[in-house]
Amino acid sequence: MELVITFVLYTLIIFVIAFVASRRTKSHADFILAHRQLGPWSTALGAGASDMGGWLVMALPGAAFAFGMNQIWLPIGLTIGAYFNWRLVAARLREDSIRYNDSQTIPTFFYNRFNADSPVIELASSLIILIFFTLYISSGFVSAALLMQSTFHWDYHTSLFVGAAIITVYSAVGGFLAVNWVDVFQGILMLVAFIIVAVIVMQKIGSFNGMHLYYQTHNAGYLNALNKVSWISCLSALGWGLGYFGQPHILVRFMAAKHTKNILLSRRICMTWMILCLITSYLIGLAGSVFFQGKLANPETVFLKLSEVALDPWSNGLLFSAILSAIMSTVAAQLISSCSTITEDLYTLFTNKKIQAGKLRSDRLTLFLIAFVALFMAFHPKETLLNLVGYAWAGFGASFGPVLLLSLYSKNITSKTAAIGMLTGAFVTIVWHSLGLHVGGIFKLYELIPGFTANLLLMMILHHFPSLRAKNKISV
Repeated sequence: MELVITFVLYTLIIFVIAFVASRRTKSHADFILAHRQLGPWSTALGAGASDMGGWLVMALPGAAFAFGMNQIWLPIGLTIGAYFNWRLVAARLREDSIRYNDSQTIPTFFYNRFNADSPVIELASSLIILIFFTLYISSGFVSAALLMQSTFHWDYHTSLFVGAAIITVYSAVGGFLAVNWVDVFQGILMLVAFIIVAVIVMQKIGSFNGMHLYYQTHNAGYLNALNKVSWISCLSALGWGLGYFGQPHILVRFMAAKHTKNILLSRRICMTWMILCLITSYLIGLAGSVFFQGKLANPETVFLKLSEVALDPWSNGLLFSAILSAIMSTVAAQLISSCSTITEDLYTLFTNKKIQAGKLRSDRLTLFLIAFVALFMAFHPKETLLNLVGYAWAGFGASFGPVLLLSLYSKNITSKTAAIGMLTGAFVTIVWHSLGLHVGGIFKLYELIPGFTANLLLMMILHHFPSLRAKNKISV
């Protein structure tokens, strides 16, 4: 009963935030980018919470539980990638997105930045966003459904509908501003839950000495970060960090910042939050393995199982809300980004008209349509959650990452070169994944790395061809 009451209260808080945000969402520009009025905390925790998602509270502690310290390379790669994304991209993208015709989305920014004489780059980037975000959103719906199914013992499809409805409705009601306000609330909730569970479990197993003694006796290699790790698997894990440069739902947070001068504070807030969350999440997995003596049917439930034995029912309800909020933050951000791609980019591209300032109905109907398609895909999931998330992350990183970096730092790249590079990155990622080279065979290399590399190298080569050089260099 306590769990149900906590869940209902949490849902009410989310809808209250969405309602308040809706009162300040008066136009299409408000709905898709909050009129660039995000403060430092909203920018920071919006970027962080929309990034981490359910894998932080389920997949990461589960991996630590099952395999130990040799899984640490993925969070290290993500931390490095997030830091350089803030350092290299955040401030420049915020300034340049305004400079180039007040671009509201990533496809529009590419089109305006490269002074494109054809809509190819905008069309290509829009289609890439819709394809990979639909996969991403679908995996988020599945994640929320599985969590509710295991917690409330509902059937899968009931859980799927409830989770999808909550996420879709609050996103549609309040738009981009509501999603960011909710992210601040959810980001704080996630961190508090991680710290509470980590402290309690460490006390129960006798702190670090107890954990170290247990593994010396039972599995000496468990605390060795290089145990059973090949250089390719290590490179693949670290390579996840490259994906940050191409994630639209994170990049738009930079574009929506109120002032460029706030970026430094936002970076410090986000990186502090992210590092604390990663450390405590990983520590929960390691300590949980000691607590359960390495015996758990599904390692990814270690967070939930620990909460059941370590916390009272009300605190357990808080933890459930934290896990659900991690999933919801990511999916809501992706819904808004997908919606803005259709209403701001594809609609303009095919009708040569702009969505009128007050036409919020079009934005909301589009968002519901995208959610419906993702819900249909989630009805019978065919791949694991981690595979879906990794595939979508790689698709965005390989397609957009090199193009975005060169758009901010190079004067010579044209729209044709950028479009070719972008499509090459997407193509290599899809082929690499389809052939299974990321999971078996000789390579076992994460598809983001060859896709990102092919995109970057091809653009650097093509810009030397006279027919593809920029006739009018754009100063950055």
